[in-house]
Amino acid sequence: MRLVYWKWSSFFENSIVDALDQLNVEYIVYEKNIVEWENNKEFEDTFEKFIECINDNKKIDAIFSINYNPIIAKIANNKEIIYISWIYDSPIHIRDLSTMKYKTNRIFTFDRGQVECFKKQGIESFHLPLRCDYNHLQKIIRETKASKMEEYKSDISFVGKLYDNDYPSVIEPLYDYEKGYIEGVIRSQMQLYGAYIVDELVTNNLIKKMNQAYKERVKEKFQVTNRQIEFLIASEITRRERRIVLTILSHENNVVLYSNENNEKMKDVINKGYIDYDTKLPLVFYNSKINLNISLKTIRTGIPLRVWEILGSDGFLISNFQEELAEYFDIGNDIVLYDDVEQLVGLTDFYLRNESERNRIRENGIKRLKSYGTIKDQVKRMLEQI
Repeated sequence: MRLVYWKWSSFFENSIVDALDQLNVEYIVYEKNIVEWENNKEFEDTFEKFIECINDNKKIDAIFSINYNPIIAKIANNKEIIYISWIYDSPIHIRDLSTMKYKTNRIFTFDRGQVECFKKQGIESFHLPLRCDYNHLQKIIRETKASKMEEYKSDISFVGKLYDNDYPSVIEPLYDYEKGYIEGVIRSQMQLYGAYIVDELVTNNLIKKMNQAYKERVKEKFQVTNRQIEFLIASEITRRERRIVLTILSHENNVVLYSNENNEKMKDVINKGYIDYDTKLPLVFYNSKINLNISLKTIRTGIPLRVWEILGSDGFLISNFQEELAEYFDIGNDIVLYDDVEQLVGLTDFYLRNESERNRIRENGIKRLKSYGTIKDQVKRMLEQI
């Protein structure tokens, strides 16, 4: 087997290299970061020439990438080469999904709910949960001096975006009914854990009325689509939930946020800024008494990468409910889940006061994580579809 691996500074990209080496797969790395993934003539031309050159020398069996790139899909389809992609984002951040229907695609998605959504759109994909590079995470922890560890100690930590967005400016030109409707969608979804309803409530009629309002009230040409508004609403829900959770918990606890975004209203939250994901992230998880996972609302059922990394760093986890989390882990024994903010407050108070129970659950979580195998095992499953 011979494949081309496109690297673009994704999460765990070097772990894919290690997996390919362990599986004795012949591969060639094409490394290039790009901003525009759909209309990028320069990337399309250079990558196509690269593939032609490599393929003339010796046949390529497949092209592989983390996340799905429609330009690569188009090139692979034209040249009748299998294109394997492993998606860890939800939703996938491309506008036009038509290339995802190519028969040469082998699309793997961490979120089973997203797989079902793709199916309704005529897109074939496979459900493949994520994994973490346990050995890499443990190596960082093992090689860090005790004095350095002190920098990362906290009662409660959260790593992630605050999802500041353009919601106010997008909503402001709308008429009162549409504003009220969207706020109703947000409030309804915020009360639901384990169910996603935003896509059903962002109707064609709503989008039609929104675009009519923009046409009548905004001078510049400005129109929106269902997918854009669905993601905007989901981002706004996530922003509100994360802000509320961190603010409430910080009133009584030492709460540390690692994010390049800041919110002055969360005055008791200690924001330490961006954390390097490749070299320092496991130190946060290992040294926090409680690690929070507050999922982006567009993740329908899946287990976010953050969960795997927390457990792989010997961290204790409290997460919002996700359907697949309840399937893969024993709740209350491997990890802890909450159904609403009030319950989360009670859980954090209990586990901060009960170190032995925290450690018991943390150790069980590590054992459970190990039982599911490695990134190498998942890469092998993908290559078997060639």
